[in-house]
Amino acid sequence: MNFKRVRKTLSIVAAGAALAFGMNSAYAGKIFISGHDSDDGGHVTQAFGAQMLDFIGSGNTNGGSGILVLGGYTGTSASNINNWNSVALETLTASSGAGAIAAQSFAGFAAIFMPSASSQTGGGITQAELNAINLRSADIVAFVNGGGNLMAFTQQGLTGAFGWFPLGALATSSIGSLDISQTPELALAGFTATNAEIAGDLYHNEFTGPAGFFGLKVLAVNNNTQQAVILGGGVGTKIGQVPEPTTLSLFGAALLASLVWSRRKPRATRKG
Repeated sequence: MNFKRVRKTLSIVAAGAALAFGMNSAYAGKIFISGHDSDDGGHVTQAFGAQMLDFIGSGNTNGGSGILVLGGYTGTSASNINNWNSVALETLTASSGAGAIAAQSFAGFAAIFMPSASSQTGGGITQAELNAINLRSADIVAFVNGGGNLMAFTQQGLTGAFGWFPLGALATSSIGSLDISQTPELALAGFTATNAEIAGDLYHNEFTGPAGFFGLKVLAVNNNTQQAVILGGGVGTKIGQVPEPTTLSLFGAALLASLVWSRRKPRATRKG
């Protein structure tokens, strides 16, 4: 057997598997997903609301600018978002109504922002709007893959809540709690706030799965259950996909074979 050739082949396979692994970890946008209806009246401080807008309005790597508000953005919801923006000073563009959402281009924006469900906040996202957003899931995947940022508030009470999420379905359960504590990850993502500032009123859903939340960080928890109520990824955080089984198998097999070969001692040459 030509061991030199085998070793070279295994090195190529290992390199290819490693490259495929890296390509699968393509999610580069910042993400902030909350079980709170923060855009309802007095539910968070103006300062924290401004921080949320600034979080998604900057640090994107897709070359876009401004925030696309997808759905809702009328009534109470719009009033509170605009109040935050009097401090944040981000450029906001509204796309309200199922027809507008279906036709909306995401190109050129730094971030997509989904306000709270209308079942929780007056003027929030309606069922028809969420249905239209869920049909744009592939476009949202491409947007986040390309370095666009993403923020969404509670969708509790609507059918298909978080069905658009780029990495798959997020499991939720209904709650009504303001006993919330932030984790150290919230500060690492760039936020400065007290627990009272991020929970001026009830959170409406917590996140119960899948395990690991696709690599998203837990930014705040419900103290009663220790379940996540805010998920996200901050500056420099890669929102990575799990490598496909075939890729892992190739990489593992190649690595193991390479290690075995490197430990193999050459046989002594027999003199004739």
